[in-house]
Amino acid sequence: MSSFSTEYSKLNPEQKLAVDTIEGPVLVVAGAGTGKTQVIALRIGNILKLTQVNPSNILCLTFTDSAALNMRSRLLSLIGPSANSVRINTFHAFCQSVIRSHPQYFFRFNLDSEPLDKIETIQIIRHLIDSLPSDSPLKTPNDPYYYQSALISAIESLKKENISPPLYQSLVSAEAKFLEIVKPFYDQLKSITAYPRNLDAIASIIDQILHLKELNSTYQTKISSLLKDLTSAKDLKSTLTGFYENITAQYPRHLALSQIFPGYQNELLARHRFDFDDMILSVIDALKNNPPLLSSYQEKFQYILVDEFQDTSASQNEIITLLCTGLDSPNIFVVGDDDQSIFRFQGASVENVFNFHQTYKTSPIVLRNNYRSHRLILDSTDSLITRNVNRIAKQIKGIDKSLIATRVYDPDPINLYRADSQI
Repeated sequence: MSSFSTEYSKLNPEQKLAVDTIEGPVLVVAGAGTGKTQVIALRIGNILKLTQVNPSNILCLTFTDSAALNMRSRLLSLIGPSANSVRINTFHAFCQSVIRSHPQYFFRFNLDSEPLDKIETIQIIRHLIDSLPSDSPLKTPNDPYYYQSALISAIESLKKENISPPLYQSLVSAEAKFLEIVKPFYDQLKSITAYPRNLDAIASIIDQILHLKELNSTYQTKISSLLKDLTSAKDLKSTLTGFYENITAQYPRHLALSQIFPGYQNELLARHRFDFDDMILSVIDALKNNPPLLSSYQEKFQYILVDEFQDTSASQNEIITLLCTGLDSPNIFVVGDDDQSIFRFQGASVENVFNFHQTYKTSPIVLRNNYRSHRLILDSTDSLITRNVNRIAKQIKGIDKSLIATRVYDPDPINLYRADSQI
């Protein structure tokens, strides 16, 4: 491990702390250009150096195939051929390996099953749209397939959020219940027109809504959050009535989707097809319902590392959670940066970073030394990203994510270019 020793000696104090903390849950917040890939690779090398664990007992989960290849290459240069025995997978590749290794738990993935392609996805969705009544909110008179792309995207998002057809149907039922029980209070609010003397009346209505026994806790939390910083009667009324009206407008489409979603899954089953999100959901289901299967993977992978943690979806994060279930202090190491979440449109959940901190009560290790950009670039990006009110730095006390430039300063100004198209 001469290469390992050489590269280890180049680490800054925060990087060394991340590499040396090999036991228990560890959260690393790694800003752009702070050397996170090198830290992960060196930490794997350090685990092999300081423990008796075999390389095959280490699992490293990445987000893309290119990231997995890059990690493998980096690890080979650091520790040599033993790097080939370390399991480095994307989430989908890992789930695929679980299914192939234990077919007895995955009856829907038989020898005839094949991945679903985009053309067949469209065919299935169009078939399901055709089966809807003519007055369905998911059909339009001039273009019956107007909502085709939206439906495909919605189903993908539901799966990434680990929401099954039965669960989604229960959520839609809860939505209907909310509209039913809050309707009388909505009517009372709409009848109030004089301000500000009716502030007490509006506050009383809101209080009654929040204390309804039948009110789902999710809606209670949403309403409380929406109204938290509002003080004027007009703002309170317009915000709450607007919230109710928005749900009222969305409900018919949600109800129709709750019928499309199970039909879509049944059609996949009939055609012996699956999509990549199905693989993750099936593995989640198998791990939850088959303790021997879960135990076998918990015993096999004694150290788990997750790269680009901010880009994991809820379903991908559930895989990690299950692998750590029942362990007092699991050896789970996650690296992420909420400022770099680029796959939110694909279901990524930056809340996973904060939830990890909340679950394991561990102080994040923050990598701040940037080895990629000079000060002017970092100052400019920081002036933009600090406007994000949901940053981890604003949710976890004591975190300073401001990056420190290690490159020579370049005085040339940053130029903005506005293109006419995406090309």
